[in-house]
Amino acid sequence: MAYGIATTTIQAAWECRWAREGRRLRPDPEGHPEAAWICVRPTVRGTRRVVKEEECAACPHWQADEEWPGSER
Repeated sequence: MAYGIATTTIQAAWECRWAREGRRLRPDPEGHPEAAWICVRPTVRGTRRVVKEEECAACPHWQADEEWPGSER
């Protein structure tokens, strides 16, 4: 009998090269607090946008942050 092993890669915001923690306690230069996560991946619209953890989980541009222990180098 053959058994298969299912594996899943979880794309967490805190492990993504492009994600940064938002300024929840410190407002941005315009005085507005930011969300929990900010994506800094360069796009045609700009380089800083608010993202939810669910967006990072399904993002095709997600890349592992090399600073995290256990990530591929």
